Amino acid sequence: MQMLQPLMNELITFLLGYGCALILVILRFPSFKGKTRVAFFLVAVTTYLFIITLLWRLLKNSASAFAVFFVSCILGLFILLILGYMVFFRKPGDENIEFRGPKAESSSSVFWGNGSHTICAIITGVLAFVFATSAPAFAVEAPAIPGKPGFSDITTTSVTISWNANGNPAGTQYELEQKGKGKNWLSLAVTTETFFLEAGLAADREYSYRVKAINSIGQESPWSGTGSFTTNPPGLPVVTVFSGAVLVYGDTAAPPLEFTCDQDAAYEIQSGGDGSPDSGASICSGIVKAGVTESIILDRDNDLEPDNAAITVFVTCFESGAPLNFGFRECTVYDDHAPPGANVNYPNDGQVLAGVTHFSGVASDTGGGSVALVELLLHDVGDDLYWDNETLAFSSTTPLFFAVTGHGNWFMNAAVMNFEDAYSYTVSARATDTGGNIGPVTAAVNFSIDGNLPNISIEFPNTPLGVIGPNADAVVRWSVDTDGDYYVRVGGAGEISSGVDAGSGVVTAGETIETKVPATLFQENCNEKLFIIVQNIAPSVAYDFRVFRNDRVPPATTLETVLTEEMKPPAVITGWSGDDAAGLVSLELAVRDGYNSYYDPAAGMFTPAPVYFKPGGLSSWSFVTDDVPWLNAVKYSILVRAKDAVGNIEERELGFFKAVSETEGFFNNEKKSSSGGGCFLATACYEATASGQASVCFVLVANHTGRYHVPASDFAKLETLRRFRDGVLSRYSLGRSFIRCYYRNSPAAALKIRKNTAAKKVVRYTVVTPAYLVAREILGESYLIRTMCFLILLIGLFAARKK
Repeated sequence: MQMLQPLMNELITFLLGYGCALILVILRFPSFKGKTRVAFFLVAVTTYLFIITLLWRLLKNSASAFAVFFVSCILGLFILLILGYMVFFRKPGDENIEFRGPKAESSSSVFWGNGSHTICAIITGVLAFVFATSAPAFAVEAPAIPGKPGFSDITTTSVTISWNANGNPAGTQYELEQKGKGKNWLSLAVTTETFFLEAGLAADREYSYRVKAINSIGQESPWSGTGSFTTNPPGLPVVTVFSGAVLVYGDTAAPPLEFTCDQDAAYEIQSGGDGSPDSGASICSGIVKAGVTESIILDRDNDLEPDNAAITVFVTCFESGAPLNFGFRECTVYDDHAPPGANVNYPNDGQVLAGVTHFSGVASDTGGGSVALVELLLHDVGDDLYWDNETLAFSSTTPLFFAVTGHGNWFMNAAVMNFEDAYSYTVSARATDTGGNIGPVTAAVNFSIDGNLPNISIEFPNTPLGVIGPNADAVVRWSVDTDGDYYVRVGGAGEISSGVDAGSGVVTAGETIETKVPATLFQENCNEKLFIIVQNIAPSVAYDFRVFRNDRVPPATTLETVLTEEMKPPAVITGWSGDDAAGLVSLELAVRDGYNSYYDPAAGMFTPAPVYFKPGGLSSWSFVTDDVPWLNAVKYSILVRAKDAVGNIEERELGFFKAVSETEGFFNNEKKSSSGGGCFLATACYEATASGQASVCFVLVANHTGRYHVPASDFAKLETLRRFRDGVLSRYSLGRSFIRCYYRNSPAAALKIRKNTAAKKVVRYTVVTPAYLVAREILGESYLIRTMCFLILLIGLFAARKK
């Protein structure tokens, strides 16, 4: 049926054109003699024109529509001259042709003797010429030549073939052909996708592929360039590593490298290289049986150098005697010789307390692994006993380490511990990493208990480290068991006379006070203590504290999608964002064009006001660009605005590119175009009916969000205008200039009429509907205007004949 569509299109066009001209001539001059001969001549010429145009359509590259147009114009002009000569320049009586009315003395008197009739005849000929030549000139745009096929996921028997649509709209059909070495081309498939998975191929054999595009009316593009590949040789080994992607060796850790192969094969484990046999430094080799797990423990001293660095290790299996038939897998191995470190942040060294509520600190590792365990050693100095976490008492005469909660920032609740008044204690810490390396024991932190001191209890924060910043001040909620004066200090040693004065006041026993200290009093990007100091009437002075970090480092965003100076717009833009100290809380992107307008996803178009939107994901994010109406030869910038929990903001340009299409004009992608890729004013004049709200980008919400519904007739109008834009206007420089002007100026008009129902109707019926009718005529989707012109002309001729 698709092959019959161009036939019907041309047939209807020529019958309307030359058929109307024939009928009008006969009606206008009813005293013709030999009318049958004239009619036969015109029908023969019409048929000839139809056949020659159809042959051009079917046998030549459909991109040569201009050549068809040129031929049709020449032949149409030839017929016009014959008609004009027969009607106006033949003398009465010649060829049995007679005219009513006075005889003309000469050809000029014949031509000018009957003015109204002559004008009607001229209009008839001109319309016949326009009717006959309009369809080839403005036919549906020929499909573009697809890109040369590329290949991925190559195996011994299968391959995934893909190609670039090169601007062909969604729904375009592609015929894929295959050619084996020394064989003829064979049709493989017809599909609307731009990829195809072929299986059942022979191993170690070369195959070639080519593809062509077929549009909705059956027009075909020339074949693309030929792409070739060779399937993998037979029996390539498949290696599977079970021990994980990362192995960390350490003082007590030697995880085995475990792997299997799907066939009996020789194996080689290499450090570095590219995975092929003998490409790296050989660690060990041997024979592996099919499906049997091989376990290898690497030698830290000889196999894993340098220390504390990531080493890429390849497990390569190959056919004995045929090393070119190989397969491999890789993993990362660390020889971690660096021990982790740990610190005690609370209590302060030398601090005297009425009681201890907790212990806290930090631990870290730099050798490739991570902190796996933090342990404390708590010593009662007076009785020379150590805390036993099993008996929950100071009962051990030998040092006993016990595990605490957390790895990086660790915390130990001391509520169950009995600290005696007037006793002194020490606390030390050590950490163990995932490689089994045990870090050194920290220097002992000394503290003592004095029951006569004010007992300060800090309820909030209850974490080892609080993060503050531009929009987050330090807040401490605390109480004390005695009346007295209190002092707030940033930094110092817990003394009233040290540190930065952050306030003071009077407190009564049991009263809860919330102290708020501006972040500006803390040093930037440093850990600093905030002291609560209480002095009672004894006078006895005690203090407690919390550690805060004044974070002034904004989040960091990295664009993973590679943007080049000139490129086709990416289908997906991806990246990742993070904030080490405070944590990321929000991420927004913006797309800005070279006219300083911003893409608004809700409206489906670029608007003058800056618009930021949320992509999919937070720390790892992606933005699908299907709905962005990219324009050819326009620069686009990708902007980011990320915010952390304390108010630091990253706002900058991530990258830019100049959009380049392989064909001039727009990027003819169905989803992009359907999302309002240019019908800004047109889409604004239609109103959503499902929710009672208006949408500037009506096509977008109708097709993608599902929140609005549009009548099929209205959607068809917008789709026709889109096809006219992509198929006609964007093919010519003047049309592209008009499109750019429309993109710059119509959003403002669209926003103005968005909430004005009357204005919408005016635009709909005075601008959009007439434009839609004209577009359908030019695209060859309708003959309404030409038919109306014919009827009007017919009525005029009858009226003239009556007179």
